[in-house]
Amino acid sequence: MFGAGFTDVTIKLWGYRILCLVIVISVFMAIRAFNAGKTKKVITSIAIVPLYLILLFIVMLGFDIIFVNSNELDKEKEYIQANINYTKNAYGINIDELNIENSGTITEAEIGTNSELLNNVAIVSKDIVLKDLKGSQTSKGYYTYRDAGIGKYNINGKEKLVYISPREIVSSNGTYNNKTYEYTHGYGTIVTSASEANINGNLEHIQKSFENTNEAIKITEPRIYFGLETNDTVVTNSSSKKEFDYPNLDSNITEENKYNGDAGLNLNFLDRVILSIKEGNFKLAFSGDITSESKILTNRNIINRAKKIMPYLAYDENPYMVINSEGRLIWVLDAYTTSNYYPYSQRTILSQNGVTKTEINYIRNSVKVLIDSYNGTMKFYITDRTDPIAMAYRNIYPSLFEDLEETIPQDISSHFVYPEYLYNIQSEVLKRYHNVQPDILYRNDDVWDIATHNTGKVLTKTGTQIKPYYTMLKAKDNDKSSLGLVLPYTPYDKQNVISYLVRNI
Repeated sequence: MFGAGFTDVTIKLWGYRILCLVIVISVFMAIRAFNAGKTKKVITSIAIVPLYLILLFIVMLGFDIIFVNSNELDKEKEYIQANINYTKNAYGINIDELNIENSGTITEAEIGTNSELLNNVAIVSKDIVLKDLKGSQTSKGYYTYRDAGIGKYNINGKEKLVYISPREIVSSNGTYNNKTYEYTHGYGTIVTSASEANINGNLEHIQKSFENTNEAIKITEPRIYFGLETNDTVVTNSSSKKEFDYPNLDSNITEENKYNGDAGLNLNFLDRVILSIKEGNFKLAFSGDITSESKILTNRNIINRAKKIMPYLAYDENPYMVINSEGRLIWVLDAYTTSNYYPYSQRTILSQNGVTKTEINYIRNSVKVLIDSYNGTMKFYITDRTDPIAMAYRNIYPSLFEDLEETIPQDISSHFVYPEYLYNIQSEVLKRYHNVQPDILYRNDDVWDIATHNTGKVLTKTGTQIKPYYTMLKAKDNDKSSLGLVLPYTPYDKQNVISYLVRNI
């Protein structure tokens, strides 16, 4: 376990204190010997330090074997408890632990009381939505669907659980002119019910037309110039090429667009040469299609955009889109502060992009970044003022973060969901650090595992590990339902469910 133990705070601590004196004496003796021209004595004086460290190691090893190991639990109990407490604090898993009792058959009165909750139980997963969209809604290969973010929206006067799937443009496989001048942006979102299917048993797409006719959720600016698939530099308002806006399926023509947003660079020839060198693309400098009216949009991938502005935070790989009350499309990007130096907290591996792996023992979702999909404007909000790392960054970069007094607009914050990225890290740590006591942790008893699902009846631990899933929840002492994440646990290498981890905003 990470953190100082009994031997560390007794023998090792005093050993380091004495080491300070040994170093001072060693240096003093070496200087005297050097001034006296006694080379051998200089070497002997310096050798005192490594010899002392070897002696300290032998003393600590002997102390462990003779004194500590004979009754290790009693000697280490205080420090194991510190490891438990600090690990829970570091990962934000000081959570309520409640026993669930069997309340019998659900009554008609309970169904009536919880009608909003029951009507919004998620029966459709994100994976199913994306698979359906990629198979049936790609519209002549123009668009791709990277994300389907779940959220609760007012649809025809009722709160409904839906998936918001941004319709982003496919440009990576096109020609240079396609990627740079024509396929510059995505268009709108598809809104899919999470709790209902249509009469044929297929997904219920509540809103999917390009023209936003009979729209369930008002969208005033549907164009997505900044997103997850916008990885190319584009030129808007060129002299001879028109931007593809969306296909008009009724008239079988393509609508065109002119960008009127605040993003982009108006560059003269020399500036374009400099940009061309940076981008490795000299067509930007010498193209006759770029005029003084044109705008060049760079750094359009929202995750990379945030990293360029604030590279010291860890960013969620799955930002999601929110439609605010003005009908604008806003990306929500969760950002995390991390550390590997939190005292006594157990370390774990943080994985990003499936490649980068970093060892950490502290994480907080203390920052949320809001990005306008049309203008690319970014706002960094500190959402946890108790996080010392986030507050230190704010003091270093006061103009980057929004004022602490300025809260996130309610029409956006009401659609926030608990980040699955953080939830997965916490759920892994909770396998051992739930309601555990020092003696149980010491003996490695009461270890949990994430439940698996099988196609048939089995007694041993097999099958596919269940992924956390979003659904509507209602706490026992709360009349209002909310959206949260759920994941079942079993005892290690067993099949019976022993606990559920439930988290919401």
